[in-house]
Amino acid sequence: MEENSIGQKLTFASGGPTALFTLGFYVILLWPIATGRVDPSLAGVIVPMGIIIAVIQLICGIIELRNGNLLGGTIPLAFSCFMAMGAGETLLKINGLMPADSSLIDGYAMTLMGLMMAVFVPIVARAPVVVFLFYLANACFFTPAGLGCIFNIPALVVIGNTIMIAVCPLAVWIGVAQVYEAELGRSVVWLGKPLIK
Repeated sequence: MEENSIGQKLTFASGGPTALFTLGFYVILLWPIATGRVDPSLAGVIVPMGIIIAVIQLICGIIELRNGNLLGGTIPLAFSCFMAMGAGETLLKINGLMPADSSLIDGYAMTLMGLMMAVFVPIVARAPVVVFLFYLANACFFTPAGLGCIFNIPALVVIGNTIMIAVCPLAVWIGVAQVYEAELGRSVVWLGKPLIK
């Protein structure tokens, strides 16, 4: 049986790839809505996906924490909360149970997510460069979009929402690399060298 870096027996495979793939799926659905590329009435599509993906992120995060991966468990759990909030808000708005403009509360949540991702950038600078870019892209998406909502600066929201699309390919790229490495027992998909050794 495989062990993690602190000697615990791993009873589950990594939840990381699943967390990354579902995050990529959520982003690819949210991005055209957030950037105005599709009719805003299509926002309802993120309700069922947001709920299901929030549950998947929750499970993956717990598995990663159980496997001794603190950062790899914490981030999916934070995304789970964020996705559940977004799906819940959208559902309430569609049914007229919540004001249509929730940008201030959304801004605080997005800013917190952005700052959380930014705080971990120095840690992941020791990881492969693609992992570093994933955290950086999340920080650069959430932080300006959130601050733009809080301070009513539409340009910051546009900048953040435009950067959001970078999260999808990076998440899928890392997930594919993790699956190949787990299945073949060696690194096959290029993730780059760490910025800091």
